[in-house]
Amino acid sequence: MSASALKILVVEDEIGILEEIADFLRRRRFDVATSGDLGSARRALADSSAWPDIVVTDVKLPDGDGLELVRELGANAAHPRLIVMTGHLDQDSVRDAREQGAEAVLMKPFALRALLKQISEPMAA
Repeated sequence: MSASALKILVVEDEIGILEEIADFLRRRRFDVATSGDLGSARRALADSSAWPDIVVTDVKLPDGDGLELVRELGANAAHPRLIVMTGHLDQDSVRDAREQGAEAVLMKPFALRALLKQISEPMAA
């Protein structure tokens, strides 16, 4: 699969951060959809035939916890790759996120190239 074919859903309630991440990924030819809260992310994921390849979600969202989304998606054998971003997790929560299916937890603030590396590494493997 080429990088341009990868579909990524970014879930983040801070509009500036959401736009910065989405623009960065779009400039690298990823197909990016965005959601500003847990409810809109769940609606975007309701059609499993249109599932993204990767979901990048914040933990603290206005209508819930992004880790709920990780748990829900991680329970499905065909889940997308899951990346969590946050400035609020303790080590137990980081471990729990990984046990629920998150391949990485990026602590804010992080360099966008760190996200790109996480997205790209498994493609090269």
